[in-house]
Amino acid sequence: MTTTPLLTTGSCGAYQWLTTEEFDLDSLIELCPRVVLGKHLAVTSFDSGPLALVDVPDPTHWKSEGSIAYSSLIESINSLPQRVGFDEWYLFEHPTELGGVRRGNVFEGPLIPKELRVFVNFAGFSFRRPEVKSLTDLYWQQLQWIRPLSYIGDGTSLSLVTRDEQMFEDVCRAFEKCDSSPA
Repeated sequence: MTTTPLLTTGSCGAYQWLTTEEFDLDSLIELCPRVVLGKHLAVTSFDSGPLALVDVPDPTHWKSEGSIAYSSLIESINSLPQRVGFDEWYLFEHPTELGGVRRGNVFEGPLIPKELRVFVNFAGFSFRRPEVKSLTDLYWQQLQWIRPLSYIGDGTSLSLVTRDEQMFEDVCRAFEKCDSSPA
């Protein structure tokens, strides 16, 4: 794990991750839109609940199943839902069905493929905090069977997890450049 004034970064298997309290999902998309452009998005949490298709600019490019909203290919950041906080997104190179969201305590019952747990809604969910290791262990276990290109969680902190090494480097550079630019 590496920590700078802005970011804590690390890796787990094929994935690299960063966590920051200095930036949010809007900042990430503004500074590095390639994180979402050309990808398929699955939204498992929108303001701590399911994303209603009335909350997206063009509902004809979205569908909802099992409390998960799925986009068609994201060609413009204007097609994304409004970002309000406690949002959890999985990004894929191809359309991917995840099953359904299981609401409630993530520690109740075993993790089951196609029955997703939402982690962003747990206050303090952060890869940098060793005291929530049992929660992050469950997250990594679930990620192994979902296998997204990227994950974005924007709760009490912003977390980006990706197996796209170049995109990860671009995001880190963009955040560092933003912090070092004159006010």
